[in-house]
Amino acid sequence: MHRKSIAVTICLALLLVSLIPLVAKVSAATTKLYIDPDSIVNESLTPGTSFNITVKVSDVADMFAYEFKIYYNRTVLNCTKAVRPAGHFLEPQLDPGSQFIPTWELKDNFNATHGRLWLSFTLMAPEAGRSGSGTLVQITFKILALGNTPITLGETQLVDGAAQLISHQAVSSYFSNLPIPPPPPPANVYVEPQEIVDPALTPSNNFTVDVKILNATNVYAFRFKLSFDPTIIEGVVITEGTFLSSAGPTTILQSQIDNTTGFVLFELTLTGSAGASGEGILATIVFHVVGLGATDLTLSETSLVDPDTNPLSHSTANGYFANVIFARLFVDPPEIIDPTIVPGDLFYLDIDVENIQNLFGYEFHLGYNTVVLTCIGVIIHTVQNETKFMTKFSVDDWIGDVFINVTYLPGAHPISTNAPIALVTLLFKVDAMGISELPLHDTKLINSSGDPIPHETGDGFFQSVTRDVAVLSITPSKTTIYEGRTINISVVVENQGDYFNETFDVTLYYESTPIDTKTVHDLPNGQNATLLFTWKTTGLPPCGNYTLNAEAETVPYEMDLADNTYIDGKIKIKLMGDVNGDCVVDLLDLTSIALAFSSSPGDPNWNPEADLLEDGTINIVDLVTVVLNYGRTC
Repeated sequence: MHRKSIAVTICLALLLVSLIPLVAKVSAATTKLYIDPDSIVNESLTPGTSFNITVKVSDVADMFAYEFKIYYNRTVLNCTKAVRPAGHFLEPQLDPGSQFIPTWELKDNFNATHGRLWLSFTLMAPEAGRSGSGTLVQITFKILALGNTPITLGETQLVDGAAQLISHQAVSSYFSNLPIPPPPPPANVYVEPQEIVDPALTPSNNFTVDVKILNATNVYAFRFKLSFDPTIIEGVVITEGTFLSSAGPTTILQSQIDNTTGFVLFELTLTGSAGASGEGILATIVFHVVGLGATDLTLSETSLVDPDTNPLSHSTANGYFANVIFARLFVDPPEIIDPTIVPGDLFYLDIDVENIQNLFGYEFHLGYNTVVLTCIGVIIHTVQNETKFMTKFSVDDWIGDVFINVTYLPGAHPISTNAPIALVTLLFKVDAMGISELPLHDTKLINSSGDPIPHETGDGFFQSVTRDVAVLSITPSKTTIYEGRTINISVVVENQGDYFNETFDVTLYYESTPIDTKTVHDLPNGQNATLLFTWKTTGLPPCGNYTLNAEAETVPYEMDLADNTYIDGKIKIKLMGDVNGDCVVDLLDLTSIALAFSSSPGDPNWNPEADLLEDGTINIVDLVTVVLNYGRTC
């Protein structure tokens, strides 16, 4: 029986081949039965007033009859009238009596919650069906109360002059006279206390932080990840806060502590129907101190959703923990990146200190690139009005080094400050376009007893050129492909910097899955390169649309990162034999093969999608391939 069916199908396809000159392609707009307007949202439509809607049809051919039902909330609306206006789409043209109304029912008490209109109408011979677009019915509603309701167009039927159903789309409407509230302000998810700096919190002590929310509106579920340095602190326990449970019972979806990577992950949802609003505690986390130092408490992967799983806008604020306060000597500003600075220009930078107590002397070296910069000036500042100090400094422009030594004299007042304060200002001249690290090294901070003060350092950086690579385009050899086949994809990248040749990797992805990575070597500035990728789609489910995107690796000190990623359109993977791409292999696909049978590129009936074998001709192998896949669907 199976072989006989295949044989019949092949014969049918070959018969279609013989009828190619008689087959014409027809394209028609989708017929639509719809309510106009599709939405009525108006605060001025108060109880006691009325409004009209119109049921219309568009792009229909040979329409002879219709039937539909309309449902609405009976506590909000009352239907008072449904009429066929003069000149309506199916108005008889030959004889006013050539019409029949099987049902014209207005029932406001259809059930306990809804009213219903049930309307049907047909022409009668000798009238002919109508084609085109027009109005069928005008309906009047009286408003009973403030509220909202869908005005649902359902159980619709359109019939043609041969008593056959007409395929169509039905489009409903919506009514609301409720005041439109302003959008809620974005919620804020934050760590409290925001900063814990306490030298008494030494190893073996515990402390607690809350993850809280402010300005929340209708939150049904939340998720957050809080990251930390596991060499300083460890998570002990996560406890659900009271915010979400104030709206009803909750369920914990995820509660994870990872003291190897350093994060806690918590996800909670309500199980009722309403969300929580206002402010409160999402979760409480107990940490155990295991080391000395400082760590950020960084919120990430945060999510708030309402009862309909819609995401809620929000901001986040991180926390900070430290049980050691380090003095810090650093370059200010830490970065000077400005392509408008040209050879001959001058600029200043400071060497600052902060979080320092009892400073009685300091020493440091600052390195620089002598090809790009020359240090031409040193200013030693009088800090906190203290003038009793001796200085020693030198500039070695052969190796690129500035040396500073300042020693306070007996009777001087030591320097103490938490806020940043400038100790030294250096003046540089730009010799050439380029890049220079500005590292601090061999630094010393001395207290009044002559002992070294532990401290951190912060280096500087200068750049007078732009480094920028970009992905310009992604061009696939085709946008639809049969399952398991290979597609070639060209990716064009460019060095948009103004100085360096750049070497960088480019990775091509479908969605978030990498296809391949290729390396661009020594691409000159202002030049582009084309990379050819090959994507084998074996194993990917058909009937899917896959987005291609390419990402260029960031080069050092690149500032413009927005153009490092380029997202292209969709690549559709089709079922083998699904010539027209409608996710089913059926008679339409056999017809496509038949219409293109024996054709090659350049022939008027050539269809590349029908070349399943991809050998440049439509033949019996392509036809049999469709037969063997006949009936497959996604």
